Amino acid sequence: MDLQLCCLWQPASEGARLVRVLGETPCPVLPQALAGHTVAEIGPYCFAPVLRGVSGPVFATMGSATREFSDTAQALAALALPEIAGSFVQNISLPAGVQQLNNAAFYNCRALQTLSFGAALRRVGSDCFTNCFALQTLTVCARPGEATGLGKVLASITAPITAQFMGEPPAAQLFFPEYSDDHPENGPAHIFMHEFQGAGYLFRQCFGLSGEVHFAEYDACFARAEALETPETLCRIALSRLRFPAGLSSACAESYRAACRRHADVLAAWLLAEQALPALEFVCREALLCGEALGRAAELAARQNQPQAAALLLRFAAPAAPAAKRYDFDF
Repeated sequence: MDLQLCCLWQPASEGARLVRVLGETPCPVLPQALAGHTVAEIGPYCFAPVLRGVSGPVFATMGSATREFSDTAQALAALALPEIAGSFVQNISLPAGVQQLNNAAFYNCRALQTLSFGAALRRVGSDCFTNCFALQTLTVCARPGEATGLGKVLASITAPITAQFMGEPPAAQLFFPEYSDDHPENGPAHIFMHEFQGAGYLFRQCFGLSGEVHFAEYDACFARAEALETPETLCRIALSRLRFPAGLSSACAESYRAACRRHADVLAAWLLAEQALPALEFVCREALLCGEALGRAAELAARQNQPQAAALLLRFAAPAAPAAKRYDFDF
């Protein structure tokens, strides 16, 4: 735990419910326990700009010291510390023992980019990630085949997002495209249909009853995605699976490689825009970018003033030098 963090909390049925976090870092790593109580819940509106839905006494723990206050207003006034909330928050690492995210826990955290959580997470309330427009990455501190709450979290996020399992590099990485849902009315009978636009909803259904990822089901969605998604989205899905291929069959891997080669120019433009040199080297080494596509990518890198990327691409584009001739002068 960062000793400069001050955590407001209340007792909960399975440990402690985090109410508010105070401090000066936009990237808090939250403690596993508070005054001997495992942090099991993230309270309603915990990281939202305005704290709501909390009543009664609260405890404030900073380091090894804990104080009790009659309510949150008294605690915030007495502690006089900045609240880590709203658009100030950028990255949050939740304790491994968190089992529940209560309603609107991250509501209006507009600068939140990454969220890390453990395998214990099982329940996710409504509006948890409403207006989290910058959220790009979910990191699950678990093995790829382990039961987790990733599916529950993804069900609350319709925007495009990457999920990765722990490891350096990640043990597995999956890209989930954006989708939208609508409830159009069907004629005078007033029957409402539930329609989904985009393949993102299909990919989010690839979880078992216990919460484990079914990689084969995820990969099977790709054929449908090719008819619905943009080339860049297809490249994001394919490259994540090829670089971190947990549970990837050889047949699906070849389908992903073929898609990357079909959209080679889009693949290169995306990676250059992200300045993702390790990924760019991977696609070159695996011949996902080759031939004329390599030359075009090198020219684009030069125009964008990315000398390292241009040099990398030119190195793979250069034809192999012919073997030097050897002469034998023995008679």
